[in-house]
Amino acid sequence: MSTSSERHRYSKGQVLVLAALMLTVLIGFVGLAADAGYFFDYRRRMTAAADNAAVSAAMEVRRDSSSTQVTTVARAASAASGFTNGTDGITVTVNHPPVSGYNVGNNNFVEVLIDRSTPTFFMRALNVATATVGARAVSGPGGSGGGCVYVLNAVADGAFTLTGSALVDVPTCNVIVNSISATAMRTSGSACVHALSINITGHLSSSSSCASTPTPVTNVPSEVDPFAGLQAPTVGSCTAHPAKVSVSGGTPTLSPGTYCGGISVSNATVTFSPGLYILAKNTNNSAGVGLTSSGGSTHLLGTGVTFYVDSGAVNVSGGQTVDFSAPTSGTWEGMLFFQSRTNIANATLTGGSTMNLEGVVYFPKALLSYTGGTATNAAYTVIVSDRLTFTGPSGLHSDYASLANGSPVKETMLGE
Repeated sequence: MSTSSERHRYSKGQVLVLAALMLTVLIGFVGLAADAGYFFDYRRRMTAAADNAAVSAAMEVRRDSSSTQVTTVARAASAASGFTNGTDGITVTVNHPPVSGYNVGNNNFVEVLIDRSTPTFFMRALNVATATVGARAVSGPGGSGGGCVYVLNAVADGAFTLTGSALVDVPTCNVIVNSISATAMRTSGSACVHALSINITGHLSSSSSCASTPTPVTNVPSEVDPFAGLQAPTVGSCTAHPAKVSVSGGTPTLSPGTYCGGISVSNATVTFSPGLYILAKNTNNSAGVGLTSSGGSTHLLGTGVTFYVDSGAVNVSGGQTVDFSAPTSGTWEGMLFFQSRTNIANATLTGGSTMNLEGVVYFPKALLSYTGGTATNAAYTVIVSDRLTFTGPSGLHSDYASLANGSPVKETMLGE
């Protein structure tokens, strides 16, 4: 029969064992909470990366449904968000079309899955060394965007500037200015804008006698570049046009291709056959001229054309007659001018009332000076540039009936 002291020692031993067990459980819960918090934040960042990758890939699909670059585009976007395929155990899987979910088999959508076997911290005490964290996103076409003027620079003073008698008449579309500056949009003289809406991330500075309508809305969130996911074409060899092509007088016809050194036109009527024109560097790797024209008798014509400005500048001014329209279907549907995102050369398109530019005028890293005339025959014009200056009356239309897929500005959305 046990004595009282023996029973007391036995009880103390039981308490010690229970305390040790409870401490182990407590450590487990603390470890679980700490690791769960870390994994939650990590998965949040991973989900954002999957979203970005899926949207970028969907934009590539919208550009070219048979593109072979969908996976490359998606993984590049994921890497830009901090999740690089094949690095630190990260796997970025791209399925076009999706192989699961509501949009399985739909070739308009792209599915992106990001996974990583991630080391634990406190849970190692319970012999749990890693846990797999994953995220999934699916993106595809949404509705058409309502903007036709996008000024992308995030900080510039006067990012969108209207001077003199500039009147920008865009009654059926929105004007978006991303700069946070107190003078993000600046008007003077008798210059103003008439639009469906005017949205400015920063503020308006106006000394103009003309009031823009409707009243600009300020302090609004910035909008993304609507063509940020558009892949640039591959610059071809210089075999066909190894040096700048200069046209002076006459009525020649030019064919699509890579023009190393660019194209210069003076007092000539030049017809550009349908297709893609790549304006590149000279064969000695010095900057080309891009596309320049001069002379009051110059007439530039082209239906179904796209100009990719890899090097040099676009300088079309001086009251010349310009009639350009972008392709209405295919890879470059709606794209008229596309300046390389590494090309910061200023662009000038000031042809006045005789300039008809039907398509997207895209200069994402450049200042564009524009005057298209109020009597333009172009069914639609979309302007996207880093900074934008209007120097005279301009009217832009928004009739996209000629395009196989409607407005070229799409709101690519997350489907799942």
